[in-house]
Amino acid sequence: MISFIKAVRNFYVKAFNFKGRATRAEYWWAYLYMLLFVVAYYVLIFIVVENSMSDSYIMIATLLLILHLIPIISLYVRRLHDFGASGAGVLICFIPVIGTFFQLMIGLRNSVDDNKYGPKVSYEPKKEDNEVIQ
Repeated sequence: MISFIKAVRNFYVKAFNFKGRATRAEYWWAYLYMLLFVVAYYVLIFIVVENSMSDSYIMIATLLLILHLIPIISLYVRRLHDFGASGAGVLICFIPVIGTFFQLMIGLRNSVDDNKYGPKVSYEPKKEDNEVIQ
């Protein structure tokens, strides 16, 4: 299984990669990361508003949140590919209420074996990674 750190790294490294696949673990770790990111965003906004700081802080924080839309969409597309669905289904995510349930469904669906989007993704350590150096 992929680690939290590697999933977050993949989230950014594969931000513009709409091909390939993403495992359930990769999806949920990135989802958790974005949840924490959004909570931090709202805490920051609350602090800024409470301290009556400049609106530029709010604009910067909002810009950071908007910039994360592309990696999120890319992750959704790769997750759809993992169980053989077209990436165009990502548009459903933007429908209020229905989109939330669709995102949950994306995360819960099992991966399928090799499909037209590529081989099944595995983050299991390779045998040579487990060898002990003497």
